[in-house]
Amino acid sequence: MYISNLTIENFRCFGSKKDKLKLPLLSGLNTLVGENDAGKTAIIDALRMLLGTRDQETIRPQVSDFHYLNSTTQAQNFTIEAVFSELSSRERANFPDYLTYQADDEDNPAVLHITLKSSLINEKMRTVVYAGLHTGPHGLKELDLKTREKIRVTYLRPLRDAEKEMDVGRNSRISKILKKQSNIDAGEKLIDLVDVADEKFSDVINKLGIVGIARLINQLLEQQPAINNTTKNLNDNFLQPLQMDGDNLTARLGIGPDADDEALKRQMLEKIGITLEGIGGKRGLGSNNLLYIACEMLLLADSQDEPALLIIEEPEAHLHPQRQLKLIQYLQERIKSHHAEHNVHLQIIVSTHSPTLASKLPIKCMCIVHKGKVLPLRAANLHDNNITFLERFIDATKSNLFFCRGLLIVEGDAENLLMPSLSKILGVDFTTTGVSIVNVGHTGLSRFANLFSGTDQYPNPGINVACLHDLDLIEYSVAKELALNCVCGTDEDTIQSAWNKAKESIGATEGLEFSTLNELLPLNIISGLTDDPFSAKKLEKAESSNCYKGDSVKGFYSKPWTLEYSLAYHGLGEELTIAACLAKAEKSAQYDPSKHQVISNIAKKYYEYLKKHYADQAIIAGKVYELFLSPISIFDALPAEESAKLILKKEASKAAAGQILGVLLEDIDTKMKESNQTERDRIKHWKNVLPDSVVDAVFHVTPTYSPTAPSKVDCDE
Repeated sequence: MYISNLTIENFRCFGSKKDKLKLPLLSGLNTLVGENDAGKTAIIDALRMLLGTRDQETIRPQVSDFHYLNSTTQAQNFTIEAVFSELSSRERANFPDYLTYQADDEDNPAVLHITLKSSLINEKMRTVVYAGLHTGPHGLKELDLKTREKIRVTYLRPLRDAEKEMDVGRNSRISKILKKQSNIDAGEKLIDLVDVADEKFSDVINKLGIVGIARLINQLLEQQPAINNTTKNLNDNFLQPLQMDGDNLTARLGIGPDADDEALKRQMLEKIGITLEGIGGKRGLGSNNLLYIACEMLLLADSQDEPALLIIEEPEAHLHPQRQLKLIQYLQERIKSHHAEHNVHLQIIVSTHSPTLASKLPIKCMCIVHKGKVLPLRAANLHDNNITFLERFIDATKSNLFFCRGLLIVEGDAENLLMPSLSKILGVDFTTTGVSIVNVGHTGLSRFANLFSGTDQYPNPGINVACLHDLDLIEYSVAKELALNCVCGTDEDTIQSAWNKAKESIGATEGLEFSTLNELLPLNIISGLTDDPFSAKKLEKAESSNCYKGDSVKGFYSKPWTLEYSLAYHGLGEELTIAACLAKAEKSAQYDPSKHQVISNIAKKYYEYLKKHYADQAIIAGKVYELFLSPISIFDALPAEESAKLILKKEASKAAAGQILGVLLEDIDTKMKESNQTERDRIKHWKNVLPDSVVDAVFHVTPTYSPTAPSKVDCDE
């Protein structure tokens, strides 16, 4: 059996009605991801409170557990409900008086519906756990203590001290494992040493002190069939699969098997402990954590009369990334083998903050938790081919999208490096506001974004997503000036004639001559002429090519070409020229960082040269963008002695230029601040010179934190 549905109402961050938690769970691995204080621990504590745990640690309702309906009013009741489905015949026999029968469900005729209800009356609490439904022929029945013992789950707390958890004691893990061994009582219960006197055994005993006897007992324990088999089973089948090559972790059972004489004397004949042995001496937290998890899995494997449910908070605790990946692989394998061996479901519920783990988890087993809302990703209306695509390309850097408050998806390294700086000068810091930037390359932006689209049943939990695209459409005049291949093969005279005719028709009341021109232009070329309906249609088609669902997920487009071109066109032409020239120089072995200011000055002169020789801002922006396209050198336009040795004939790296431009713009903003310009005035300036797509994308992913600043309309007044 496994928990198929969990409902929580008025408990901590979860409210009532539309704000209560309804969480569907899978029979195998379930993973809760999200930022701190999102509700992950509340879900896990609710399960612990409802079901109890095998470590006998009781978690009882507190006044603080009751949800606050508003800042002053607190709920007086909360409920936690779990539905166990697909019970085996043996499991049904364990709960005959508490099952709810479903005549209309042939595949799942009986379920175990368990509810905890806690009421707060005059700051005193009454809590009851019962089975059944609120309505229906089966009614409600309070669970007795014996039955509650049968539904306890295994829980591994966050930041656990594995050595302490496995230490000797009344409820030690190893004692529980040994008690379940069928042959633990095999053998004679008493041996009279007189009977073995002829074998001089008594002589040996007489020579031993208390520590020596303890060590002899450890030798005898190692030969005892139950302990020997348990040790071998634990090492071979549970601890070994968790290890990486070269780990060499081996468990030993005994009375303080790794203790010194004094400690061994204290533990003698009292308890049996467990420790790791192997080359390298005492093991660290991570290795002991693996041993602890291995013991829990062995205990689960031997517990046929209790739910095979394991809850782990932060399984990545104390583990480096490779061991985290090994752990998640191991858990998935145990889920499969447990069902094959015992014909019952092993259900594992994990909460994690690890991008490493998230990068290797199946999409369908993940649930994003955000501000008391949940978004099960298997309910995101994604086709199987999209899930396959995402599982192939989500790595440890992209998986930070599962832990964000806002998400900006970009299609290149330049945007990835530049956008944090652009957000800062617009008054919002992505680090402070919890925005993740994910660079997915040039394809698949909508596939990543639509993870967050949600459905009617599970809407977006409040995480805004912006996808920043290049439209990749080029104005004819710019393409012609740059001699791009897309227009070099066309009949220029014919195009020029159509171009001139279209220009002449602008302003006419009817009969605009754009159709002839547009028939001659390649698919990625637009005329750039005012009121060209065919260019407008190309732009509209490009913007609608990505299907985004819901108001929280939107696309933003750098028009008409790329982000770099758009930056140069809208007001950052000089700054981008400086960044591009510095990026060009970085590629040269002759580059001397001390010449930074010299190169900046040359770049400024080059931009002044462009403004003098070209009247069209679109062409000026194109010439700036040309620095990224081909191995040209700006000393064709400047005296060679000024630039030839500093800026060689190599195209600029967009990533390098993006990083340089970000630093440059932040420095400018700092100087503006030092000159006593207010934040409002600085934001007004940057909104005037940045493309709308950039400004809108930044404010879309930070709606709560976006500063009060004038719109572009206000700025233009």
